[in-house]
Formats: sequence, C-alpha cells, structure tokens
Amino acid sequence: MIKIGLVSTTKIYDENNPFSDVEAFYNVYVRKIYEVGAIPVGILLNNRKLNVESLEMCDAFIIGGGNKIEPCFLELINYATVNNIPLLGICLGMQAIAIYSYLETLLIEKKKELTIGNFDEEFEIAKKNNTIFLYPIDNHYKEKVTKYNYNVNKHLVKVDVSSKLYSIFEKNSLDVISMHHYAVKKYGKSVMINCKCDDVIEGLEYKNKDLFILGVQWHPELEIENNAIFKRLVEEAEKRKLNL
Repeated sequence: MIKIGLVSTTKIYDENNPFSDVEAFYNVYVRKIYEVGAIPVGILLNNRKLNVESLEMCDAFIIGGGNKIEPCFLELINYATVNNIPLLGICLGMQAIAIYSYLETLLIEKKKELTIGNFDEEFEIAKKNNTIFLYPIDNHYKEKVTKYNYNVNKHLVKVDVSSKLYSIFEKNSLDVISMHHYAVKKYGKSVMINCKCDDVIEGLEYKNKDLFILGVQWHPELEIENNAIFKRLVEEAEKRKLNL
C-alpha cells in the first residue's frame, strides 16, 4: 500500500513552557489520503529539520497549507526532485515549490550544485536582499471558511491543456475552493504555470515529464466528492514502485 508523507505544521513559541511548541497535522489531508486507499505517514521534524530516514519510508509527499514557509519544505522538495518521488503542494506548499524552483534556477545560473545546503544559503541571501517571492491579494478569499460553507470561496481557474493538471481533470477550467491572501510572484525556469485566475498564478508544476512535482494554490482537500488529484498522486507513486 502507498504511504504518503505529510509534513507537520509547526507552532514554535518563544515561551518558557516546554509544552507550548507543537507539531500538528490537519485532518482534512489525512482523510483524503485514506479515501484514495493510501496510508498517511506523519513527517515529524527534528529541531525543525527533516530526518532522511523518515522520508525514505514514504512513496509520495504532500506539503499542505500554513502560515510560514519553513526551510524544511525546500529540503523536502529537494529530496523529491532528486529521488523522483511524487509531491503535491497545496496553497503554501505550492508557494514553496515556486520558491524552490526560483532558487534552483539561481544555483544553476551560478553553476552551483543543487544541494540543500546551497539552497539554504541562497534562500538566506534572497531574504537579506528583500527578494519578494509573494505578493498580497485581496480578492481570492471572500469569507471565512467553515465546515459547512466550502463553496463560498469558489472561483474559476483556467487550465493549461499541455499540463499534468489538465491530464488529471481533462477540463479547460475548474471551479476551485480558494482561500489565499498571497500569490506567487517569482518562480524558476524548471516549472510552468498550469492554471491561472485572471493574472493570479493558481498552479505550478515541473516541466520535466519524468517528475511529478505539482502545486495548486487552491484547496482540493476541501472538495467533498472529487479526489482526482489525490488519486493521481497515488497512481504516480505506484508507477515508480513498479519500476524499482
């Protein structure tokens, strides 16, 4: 059975209470993983770092939504691209893919190795240089979402027919649940935009046909009936296991 690694959401506080720091998992992702016949595996951090041994247990990964892009997200994307492991980025996860691909382009242009140490260094340089990876938007999040009003924030995105995303849904447009306050400004040469809403990038994916590194800014985990994107993640993982 396919095991999908789910990265924890960290909440680290500057407090004396040793129990104030937690790692959490959103049940909406766990439920979807079970619904498509896979097993969720929680990826817990070691002092905010990833352990390669925990990644080696997984056949695919999901980086979900959140409030802050942690360096470990870039480390996970690096692991997935180097080892050809399928990865789905949702909302903040897609933004992490954009940032990783942008740094990847910089490293290639500087003729540096694509090691996580070099990515971390380039990320820190970019932040010190006030590089703007994301920009705020105010028209993609109409109301606070509850368990009973998912559809309130739906809007149409136009899908690139040459993309992997199109091959999943086989539709030129999708009505998606959107909840984001920020949009992608910078991304690298190795990825393509797979869907947009007006001028806002709503999805990115790696151009390399051998890789399944796909991100969407919207929230497929909140769709009640359509599990297509999660089923595809499992299918991609199964194909790679068969080729071992």
